[in-house]
Amino acid sequence: MRQRGHFKRQKNDNTVWTNPEEKRVIQGNETKTAKANKEIPLSKRSSRNNHKGTEVVVDGGPTSTTVNNTKTTEYAKKRNKAPLWTPEVDL
Repeated sequence: MRQRGHFKRQKNDNTVWTNPEEKRVIQGNETKTAKANKEIPLSKRSSRNNHKGTEVVVDGGPTSTTVNNTKTTEYAKKRNKAPLWTPEVDL
């Protein structure tokens, strides 16, 4: 069954990918969509080489891919100073 393969691929494989399922999606559908939207060259093999990322601030709305470097740097500085969230604990 197709679902069994999906669940099997969700297990961590100790590589640069979170799990084989994420690798399959990124190298498959995500790359195909990025090429169709002209976000990456048609000759590029994959849209990303791992499952990691960096938070950025963009200009131009929710569908924009234009990074605002100044705002991104300011956001990162504020975030590094912010206290870490911890879950509430019943006492």
